[in-house]
Amino acid sequence: MATPKVSFTSNDLMTIPQAAKELDVHYATVYRWVKKGRLTPFRAGGFMFLLASEVEALKKDNNKCQVG
Repeated sequence: MATPKVSFTSNDLMTIPQAAKELDVHYATVYRWVKKGRLTPFRAGGFMFLLASEVEALKKDNNKCQVG
């Protein structure tokens, strides 16, 4: 069975520090969210990446919770 190939551009992925800056939280918080399953990491070359779309969705979710 052939392994499916997936390709991403640099605009599709974020590093943990980039995600932390985008979400306005400490990078350790992003690691906790990964551990709890709130964010799904992709590992490549010893680095962990997150989908930018997933980070944006979480950001919108967090903003909804803070309003009010």
